[in-house]
Amino acid sequence: MAEQTGPQINENAIDAYFRQVRPWEKTEREEHFRNYDTAPEHVKEFYRQNHHHQTYQFVIDTEARYSARESRTLAMSMMEMLVISGELRDASDPDNDHPQIVHALQSALSVRHDGGPEWLEITALVHDVGKLLGTDILSQDPKNPREPLPQWAVVGDTFPVGVQFSEKIVFPKFFDDDPKGNWEGNPDRKNPDFNTPTGIYEEHTGLDNLKISYSHDGYLRTVLEGESRLPKAAFDMIGYHSLYPVHREGAYQQLLHPNDRKAISAAIGFNKHDLYSKNHHVPDEQETIDLLNHYKPMLEDYFPGLLYW
Repeated sequence: MAEQTGPQINENAIDAYFRQVRPWEKTEREEHFRNYDTAPEHVKEFYRQNHHHQTYQFVIDTEARYSARESRTLAMSMMEMLVISGELRDASDPDNDHPQIVHALQSALSVRHDGGPEWLEITALVHDVGKLLGTDILSQDPKNPREPLPQWAVVGDTFPVGVQFSEKIVFPKFFDDDPKGNWEGNPDRKNPDFNTPTGIYEEHTGLDNLKISYSHDGYLRTVLEGESRLPKAAFDMIGYHSLYPVHREGAYQQLLHPNDRKAISAAIGFNKHDLYSKNHHVPDEQETIDLLNHYKPMLEDYFPGLLYW
């Protein structure tokens, strides 16, 4: 576990910061982003695959294969993984097709321009590094080579599994078999234990007790918890930033615990720098190099040594 020296973070200031940015969230127009009514066909196909394959058992098995500490034997720095994950293009994104390094830098610069704290700028920079799961880097692990995951297991909106799928999830029709036979739905639809408002969970069990569809979010949170100098709010942003059915649409309230308020607030506040930074300045090659050189010592400060992926 990383020693808690280095960046000094005022935990009491975190809630105050997000209270400050929430009014912006309420007034920002969303129709230019996440417009799935006009999404390209490849985005629709992505969600068809995602909703078919993301079952409760798939999540259990993939967590054991990729997220469990005993499975993560590839030791590399955060900077190395930021560059590697930055090569991926997100097939679920209806807004643009830039490589991930562009989005990472746009998000970080959005925090900087907003006058946000340094830890949040670093969180924005690395929040999608878990998308390395879709590259071949883990297959190069000499101790435990793991094949790249398909993008439907890496990117896109996340949602709870082991419970009834909400109509507020993007393209909910793909969870059901198509009457015309054009696609197969999610096998969990046929399990009665998974098809009640609470499913296999106790009412108000809390976010941390839910199984969430497998993605880069939960993977990266698992890698970083206890191994970085970020505050808990950063882990909530990283772990739940794609959980749109919950933090944006308000679904699954019956499963949330009152203690989840801060996590949801953090995810909503972070959306300003994640989703809404996509139409900002796109760094060219030289600017990208300069920015990465600028962030290198900061990454070494927040993520000292090597991490296990």
